[in-house]
Amino acid sequence: MAVQRSPVQANLGASTSANEGNEREGTSEIDELRAVIRQQNNAIQRLQQIESLQTASERSPQSGITEGILGNYFRFSLKDALEAVPSFDGENISFVYFVGGCEEALSMVAPSQEINLVRAVRNKLKGDAHRSILGKAFNNMREFVEFLRTKYGPRESVYEAQGRLAYLCQKKDEKVVAYANRVRELGKRILDAQKRETGEISEEFKKSVDEHLKTSFLRGINKEIIINKEGSFDLVEGRAIETEKELETSNMIRRLVLAENTPMEKKASARRVEAEVVSCQYCQKKGHTADKCWQINRPQVNRNGNRNMLNTQRDNVTNQSNNNFRRERTTFMNQNPINRQQNFNTRGNNFLRPNFNRNLNNTNQNYNHNGFNQNTIICMYCKKPGHILKECRKRIYDNSQQNFQNQGNGQIPAKNGATPGNIKTRPTRMITGEPESQSEQ
Repeated sequence: MAVQRSPVQANLGASTSANEGNEREGTSEIDELRAVIRQQNNAIQRLQQIESLQTASERSPQSGITEGILGNYFRFSLKDALEAVPSFDGENISFVYFVGGCEEALSMVAPSQEINLVRAVRNKLKGDAHRSILGKAFNNMREFVEFLRTKYGPRESVYEAQGRLAYLCQKKDEKVVAYANRVRELGKRILDAQKRETGEISEEFKKSVDEHLKTSFLRGINKEIIINKEGSFDLVEGRAIETEKELETSNMIRRLVLAENTPMEKKASARRVEAEVVSCQYCQKKGHTADKCWQINRPQVNRNGNRNMLNTQRDNVTNQSNNNFRRERTTFMNQNPINRQQNFNTRGNNFLRPNFNRNLNNTNQNYNHNGFNQNTIICMYCKKPGHILKECRKRIYDNSQQNFQNQGNGQIPAKNGATPGNIKTRPTRMITGEPESQSEQ
C-alpha cells in the first residue's frame, strides 16, 4: 500500500536536495583553489632551484674546493654532510684527507648552506688545530681551508711530490687497497702543490698525474699479482684487487688439500706430542723436569746476597776430613802398642792425610765435584786444606800473641807501682829551686 506524502513534506525534500547540490559545487571550487596554490608553490620551488643552480655555476673554479654534481646536495641534510668530514688535530691524519672531506661535504649541501657548513666543520677540529682558529671568522669554505693550509698543509713542490712516486712499493702483508690508497694520497699532494703554485689544474696535468700513478702502482705491486696494464689508475686498481682475492682463495684451497693429504699417523703423533705435559718430580710443577728444576740448581746465597759457592766447597771438605779423621782415630786406638807406634812413625812431620783403603769407583759425588782427592793436605790446627801445620798462619799468629803476653808487654796488673809497657804515660819534668839558706841570705 503506497504512502501519500503531504505538500509540506514534498517542499522540504526539494529544498534539502538543492542545498546538497550547492555544497558539492562549493567543495569542488575549494579543491580547485588548493590545486592552484599547490601548482604555484611547485613553480616557486622550481624557480629557486634554477637560481641556486645558476649561482653554483657562477662559482670560480679556482676556489680550491672541487664542486660536486649539481643537484645532489638537495638529497642530503647538513648533518649528513658533516659526517663526511673527519676529525683533524694537525697530526692524526694527512691534511689532504681533511681537505677531501671538506670538498665532499660542500658538494652535498646547497650553496646557501655553505656558511652554516663552515661553522659546523669548525667543530671537527681538535687540539692545536682548534685553538688556531679561535677568534677567526670565515665567510666560505675556501677561506677556511686556505687558513689551515698555511699551518698544516704540505710545503713540497710538484717535482718533489712526483719524485716520491719512485719510492712507493707494496709492503709485506699489505693489502692492495691500502697500497693503492697510499699512491692516491701522493697523487692528491701533487695536485695540491700544482694548485698552490699555478692557481689552476688543467685536464692535461690531471691525465699526466694519473698515468704516473698507474706506472708507480704497477712497479711497486707484489710480483705474484699479474694484471693487464691498460686503462686508468682506477681500472688497474680494481683488477689488482680481484687478482689478490683469487690468489687468497687458491692459497686457502692449497692449504686445505695439503692438510687432507697428510697421513693420519703423523697427525695423531703430533697431537700426542702436543698433549703430553711435562711435570717435575721434585717440586710437582708442570713445564719442566727434575734435572732443570730451579729449586735444585739454584745457588746458595749468604747474608750479603753474594754467591757462597767457595764456602760451600770448603765446608764440605772440612766435614769429610773430620769424619775421616774420626774413623782413623778409632782404628788407631784399637791397635796394639807396637802397630800403633809403627803407624805413627810412618806419618812424618808433614801431617799428611792418611791414604784410606776406599773404593775409588764408589766415591762421593760431592767429593769428586769439588775437585779434591784422597791425598789433599789438611791442616791439623785450623782444619783447612791446602797447607800443613808449620805453614798455618793462624797458628803462627796465635803463638805470637801468646808470646807477646808472656813477655810482660800485655795489659796485666803492675807490680810495685810499675807501669805496663803498652800504656802511654806523660813524661816527667825536673823542678829546680834554690836552697832555703841561699834564699834567706
